[in-house]
Amino acid sequence: MLEDNKKLLKRSIKTLKMILIEQHDVMDSSKQKELEEIIKNLEKSQEQNVSRSQILDIFSKCIACIPAVIQIFEFLSKK
Repeated sequence: MLEDNKKLLKRSIKTLKMILIEQHDVMDSSKQKELEEIIKNLEKSQEQNVSRSQILDIFSKCIACIPAVIQIFEFLSKK
């Protein structure tokens, strides 16, 4: 894995962990578990050669777990 990809992955994991902590009170328990699983998958990929697109693919799966993002999508879909 390229050094830039390693840095991107490390920052992504750190950011997701911060989101998990910050959103703990407002996040559904099933979404918390899903986000925890995504974080674990990202941590496992640190040991492998993973492309930026693969990192972004894994990272994008967590977007639907974040309550604020869900609310934005719901709001936009009503317009």
